[in-house]
Amino acid sequence: MEAWSVNSAYGASAGQQSMGMRVGIDPTGGTNAFSPNVVWSLANDSYDTWELYSVVAVARNSAVTVFTRSTPIYPLEHNDLYVDDASLVVVGGGGAVTTTASGGAAAPQAIVAPTSTNIVAPEPMPTPAADGKSYYVVRSGDTLTHIAYRFGTTVLKIKQLNGWRGTVIIYVRQKIIVGP
Repeated sequence: MEAWSVNSAYGASAGQQSMGMRVGIDPTGGTNAFSPNVVWSLANDSYDTWELYSVVAVARNSAVTVFTRSTPIYPLEHNDLYVDDASLVVVGGGGAVTTTASGGAAAPQAIVAPTSTNIVAPEPMPTPAADGKSYYVVRSGDTLTHIAYRFGTTVLKIKQLNGWRGTVIIYVRQKIIVGP
């Protein structure tokens, strides 16, 4: 996703403290984004650049619903959110869903729990260096969102630790701070 937040009709994002961008999944297939069933990603900001947002949930029905959400702090002229190349990836699987009829009415579908689910947990923070900071060397395919998820932190925290503001471009083999 990408955000453009500005108080004019053109230019780079400016003036917004946070857009609070998230992606969520309702594993029951519900259509209410405010349902307590929705599993939300951590809030993040990606102004004027694309970043991958991801969330993991275990389906509890034959269908799931995917949501995007933003909660901007300030009411600017443009608090725009763009989504490109969205995907829903099924990992693992369960048995067949069966239905029986009684008196002409369809019975509720039986929900079968997956036999295995692959969930990637955050990695432990790298061992702190002599200066007390934890460093990570950027690899091909990394984004700040991936790195933040990998170490159980946020993009905002990584930006703060590295003294970065606004749009950030990271490079392969770049050494960045990921923890205090």
